[in-house]
Amino acid sequence: MKLSLRNQFLIPTLFLLIAGMGIMIAISFGHSKNAIEKMAAEQVRQLAVFSSDRIESWINGVQVNIDSWSREILFKTAVKDSYLGESARENAIKKLTVIKKDYKFFENLVLVNKKGDAIASNMPELIGKLNIADRPYFQECLKGKSVISDVLTSRVSGEPLVIFSSPVKQYDETVEGVLTFTVNMDTLARMFINPVKSGQNGYAYMCNAEGLIIAHPQKEQMMQDHIKNYGITQEMIKSNELIKYLKNGNEVKAAFHQVGINGWLFAVVSNSSELMAPVNKLRNINIIVSLSITAFVGIIIFFIAQKVTLPLGAEPHVLSEVAQKIALGDLEYDFSSQDKKITGVFYNIRQMSESIKAKAFFAETIAKGDLTKDISLSSEKDLLGKSLKKMTENLRGILAQVNQSGKAVEIGTEQINSSSQLLAQGASEQAGSLEQITSSMIQIGAQIRTNADNASQASSLAAQSRQMAEKGKDEMGNMISAMENISESSKAIAKIIKVIDEIAFQTNLLALNAAVEAARAGRYGKGFAVVAEEVRNLAGRSAKAAKETAELIEGAVKKVEHGNNIASQTADALNNILFSAVKTAELVGEIAAASSEQANGVEQINQGLTQVDQVTQTIAASADEMANASNRVSAQSVTLNQMISQFKLKDTSSHDLKLNADIKHQDLEKKSLKKDIEDQKNAGKSQTRNLKPEEIIPLNDDEFETYD
Repeated sequence: MKLSLRNQFLIPTLFLLIAGMGIMIAISFGHSKNAIEKMAAEQVRQLAVFSSDRIESWINGVQVNIDSWSREILFKTAVKDSYLGESARENAIKKLTVIKKDYKFFENLVLVNKKGDAIASNMPELIGKLNIADRPYFQECLKGKSVISDVLTSRVSGEPLVIFSSPVKQYDETVEGVLTFTVNMDTLARMFINPVKSGQNGYAYMCNAEGLIIAHPQKEQMMQDHIKNYGITQEMIKSNELIKYLKNGNEVKAAFHQVGINGWLFAVVSNSSELMAPVNKLRNINIIVSLSITAFVGIIIFFIAQKVTLPLGAEPHVLSEVAQKIALGDLEYDFSSQDKKITGVFYNIRQMSESIKAKAFFAETIAKGDLTKDISLSSEKDLLGKSLKKMTENLRGILAQVNQSGKAVEIGTEQINSSSQLLAQGASEQAGSLEQITSSMIQIGAQIRTNADNASQASSLAAQSRQMAEKGKDEMGNMISAMENISESSKAIAKIIKVIDEIAFQTNLLALNAAVEAARAGRYGKGFAVVAEEVRNLAGRSAKAAKETAELIEGAVKKVEHGNNIASQTADALNNILFSAVKTAELVGEIAAASSEQANGVEQINQGLTQVDQVTQTIAASADEMANASNRVSAQSVTLNQMISQFKLKDTSSHDLKLNADIKHQDLEKKSLKKDIEDQKNAGKSQTRNLKPEEIIPLNDDEFETYD
């Protein structure tokens, strides 16, 4: 199947466009997917780090408060096995009740002696009934250590809870009792687990060192579910990568981070579908944009191809075939065989074929001797038509003049007057034709003047386009300067980030020094050591954030530099547009000048036609005067001989002497006629210029030939 010119242009272009867009989308989507996945994973990890650090800071802060309360004299007195101690226990109960009121997240606040018996509590029913001597955290506290227990099941409520305990020491550093505060894990989950959301359906939970889930938004899963049920191992957690597993049939990804308390792990869980939602959205956007661009470009290419092929009117091979046949003189091509409407170049070829065919038929008619038909001109520039028309008119004129002159010779002087009237009538008709031609030239001149005005307007519009292009060039220069300023600002920000990084490093050193000093201070500097450790952690995170910010700034600087390059290329393109606009303005100005000169030329032609019309009127008047002059009979005879001499006739010697005598006689009569016409011209009032006799009846002695 042979493709049309439009399809030959359209199909390969669309194929290349689709292939290029597909490759570009695949590469772009691959890079974007990796970047978005890394960014989403990093966000989940950062959320896990932030949340675990937050709960760790809170737990450490609670322990610091409990350690501070355990050092109060009231509790030191209350743990003594003495009358004074028993008296102080009432105040200890009140103190614990006040603490419970101020710190609502505590559940049970209990003061126990060194035997593990509860001697004071915010819950009086526990006094004398609760004994924690078998609890490991109690045994550790008796050794003088503050202990945060692992998650235990409460002997009072049966709920999972964590116990903060601090030894109550006397002034000689002997441990006489333990102060314990319990926090329900459900309360801890509501404070630090439930608010953590990763996406729409993401959640967080916390598990102990063995992997048992100890805090979860769903209370029923606490102390029941285990991360091993999902195939999660310690090696996977230590890899610091997102761990993928199935939860209720849905694929999820979890980020784990060490809390720093009893080996607890804080986990942030996100649905894989939500993490991949930006990637899928980017993919869909790329597909939609690509399809839209392809469709848009396809439509544009279709219309461009349509615009290119429509003026042809047919396929190039058809045009070539028809043109070759016409060049060989074959005018019999069947244009009606085309399925679609004939337009453009093909239409012009058909018109040319029909015009040539009509002129050939007209020439054949003339060859047969029929001069009654007129030829129609295809346009004012129809050279062949004009030539045929002129030939026909000349033949008609010659034959008419031969006929008239023959009759004049045959009839004699009686037909001289009639011949003169015919000549006058022809002059009048010529004058009418000249008036029509003059009117047409006036219309043409008006149209050319209109074209000149339009060309002048186009020149003005081209000048405006040039000004707009110059303005666009200036604006592009401003944009390039702005991009350079942005680049300089980004570099300055990068320097500031470096300073922040150095400050974080110095802060880290100070925190280390503070930790060393706290260690030297012993137990009195323990609280300060915790604060120093927190400052050190904050300094580390600040340094990391500064590094990431510096990397982002560096990427932004590169993008700004890339933007500068694009802006420079755009500026070069605007310079080319400006050059084209200037060139267009010059060409339009030249067209306007040429149109104006054409209008002036047409006006000069009109003046010439007016003069020709006046001459024609003079000829008509002279012809009327000739009707009264008998000596013009000889002039008609000369005209007859002149017309006959245009035909090639066989030469006969029997008439040579008679022909020579006639020529001499006609020469004498011609001289006499010249004198008469000159006298008549001088007497006429309406003549505008001197006319020669040949201008009235053109004669030439050299045109006579011998005839039979």
